Order: sequence, then C-alpha cells, then structure tokens
Amino acid sequence: MKFKATVPLDPEAQPLMDAFSSSSFRDTILKAVAGRWFDAQNAHLRPAEYMVQEPDRIIVGKDDNWGVHFTISGVSRANRTSGTFLRALAEAIDLCRQVIGKNLPPGRKCQLFVVMFLDGEIPGIEGGSTTYSQVLESKPEWVTANAA
Repeated sequence: MKFKATVPLDPEAQPLMDAFSSSSFRDTILKAVAGRWFDAQNAHLRPAEYMVQEPDRIIVGKDDNWGVHFTISGVSRANRTSGTFLRALAEAIDLCRQVIGKNLPPGRKCQLFVVMFLDGEIPGIEGGSTTYSQVLESKPEWVTANAA
C-alpha cells in the first residue's frame, strides 16, 4: 500500500512539502489508515509493503490556486466491506485536511482531492448503486489555513 501527496511547486508551499514528507505524517497515516482500517500490524516496520512516498509537485498557474492531490494505491480488496474503504478514505481526507490547514500561509486556500485505488472492485456506494468500481474519490474541497 502506497500513500503519496502531490503539493504545489511554490516557495510558500514548502511547509506543505515538509509536512507530507515528515516521518510524523508517515507514522500517523500508516497507523490511522493502514493499521486501523486494513489491519496492517506494525506497518511502519514493513516499508516494502506500506510506504509513504516523497510528494510530487504541482505546477502553479497564473491564477495562483493551490491544490493537494493525495493518492492511496495498492489497497487489497480482500474480504473487506465497502464501508471499510469509505471509513479509511474519510480518515485520510481528515488527516490531509489537518496537515494542509496547519501548514498554509494565512489567507491562503488549497483544494484537496483524495483518491484510493483498490486491487478489485467493490459494490457502488452512492445511493444504493449497483455499479462496481476499483476507485474511490473524495469530493474536491477547499481548505483554509487554521487560525492560530
């Protein structure tokens, strides 16, 4: 299972790069998502199976909007319910939201989008859909800097 953020390529965004590159974030995301929802015991001690990769960079356009795209890939379908994946996605969204909010310059906002790729399909989850998918996506949202 791999976790990876893509953050803005902007000198002001270096705190985001540092936060998503930190061992603290690695330990938190591995425990909260891989450990809690996917029963990965001691994921931090199994770096070939559970990894947090150094973030990539997003080129910032003239509009100066920032975005963080967070990907979770290599997630085993196993015998897990759709709800397990939804709760894991929600946990990842919340953790990313916290990291972004703590590391944005005052007055700045950043769009967050989180995607989870599974190794097999799960039943559709919106409105009782009967479709199947291997990809779960968050709704894009804007995150602002946390007040100190």
